Amino acid sequence: MVALKDTSLGFIIGFQDLLRRANLSIQTTHSPIQTLLVVAAVYILINYSLGRLAEYVQRRTARDRGGAQAPKIELAADGPLVAPAPVPAPVPLPVPPVPPVRG
Repeated sequence: MVALKDTSLGFIIGFQDLLRRANLSIQTTHSPIQTLLVVAAVYILINYSLGRLAEYVQRRTARDRGGAQAPKIELAADGPLVAPAPVPAPVPLPVPPVPPVRG
């Protein structure tokens, strides 16, 4: 699944504007918990929908190109969207020659 964070598509919807409108609503209704719960639900719903749409478009474009499915994009802990790095094959270490044992 494509994960979203403030640095990605989810930020485009205007999180600050959404909170600004929530604060206006809180000032008029005097019910901050209910208002913020609704705002959080709307934000999560929009982000989830955008994530599903991005997955669909990603699969569709990979299929239309006739190639293998594009790698899924995941979000690093606190960084930008990155594709998972391929795991390199282990490189054998050179073994130094062992001198013969004289006895």
